Amino acid sequence: PAVPAAAIKTRDGRVIGFPAGLNFWENFPFWHAFFNAAGFEVVTSRTSDKHILDLAKQHLNIDPCLPMKMMYGMVADLLQKEGVTDIFLPVLLELKPFDPASKHASPCPQVTGAPYALKGVFNPEEHGKRFLSPELDLSVPREEILEQFERFGAGLGLPRGEVRRAFDAAERASEDFSKAQRAEGAKVLSEMREQGQKGVVFLSRPYSSLDGGLNMGVPREVRKHG
Repeated sequence: PAVPAAAIKTRDGRVIGFPAGLNFWENFPFWHAFFNAAGFEVVTSRTSDKHILDLAKQHLNIDPCLPMKMMYGMVADLLQKEGVTDIFLPVLLELKPFDPASKHASPCPQVTGAPYALKGVFNPEEHGKRFLSPELDLSVPREEILEQFERFGAGLGLPRGEVRRAFDAAERASEDFSKAQRAEGAKVLSEMREQGQKGVVFLSRPYSSLDGGLNMGVPREVRKHG
């Protein structure tokens, strides 16, 4: 069974809450490893479901896409969680391109602006919590990325060397996650070829295809038809 956030022993008694939406599906292994290596525990919100959507409707001040709506509910969920001290909402200005030939890898503007929109609606101090929203450009050389993380880490009371060790751990975790994904994909394709099976590939953003509350059960329905 899950351990209540209030019962977790962690650095300075702080527990980082992570909304389980948008770039969560790609970047959580990295951030989980970073915060754990720095001595912080990480808990997540509920994933998308009717309860999260109902929470979101109580706070929406705009009419965004459904994945963004769910973020409002996820933040509201974390604000209600006992023991969570900080809610992590990074501002990702630029990402590291998957293709070395690409010059830019920019997130959707709504994803980049999500922390600002959410901070305009919620007051975490009323719940005894705070938002952590470092502005990060991950497209620059590694040393410049580390300098950004050092500035963020300083606000958490982390020494420079500790930030760098946590960043190294996060990079390893992210790469291991990517390797595991590729290996699983290769395994499935190999098995399909051996068994003469047909497959359907869903091309979408991870938060649309992997989140059971957002993919509308389409993968399950496709499997029903063989």
